Amino acid sequence: MASILRSAAAAVNNKGMPSSFYSKDKPNPVLQSLDKELKQFMGFIKKKNTKGYQKPDEDSQSRP
Repeated sequence: MASILRSAAAAVNNKGMPSSFYSKDKPNPVLQSLDKELKQFMGFIKKKNTKGYQKPDEDSQSRP
């Protein structure tokens, strides 16, 4: 009984399209979001690694 309820709950929660649905004409929104976040992260890291970068005063002091 519990396995039937679990599979039914999983079927209700999974309303997205399978990865085979997406192509170059229809890009996958999850992969688009991941790519955007990776670009933002890489930009942040590059900015932090530039010579002469000074940390703003409002940044947290959790790490020296």
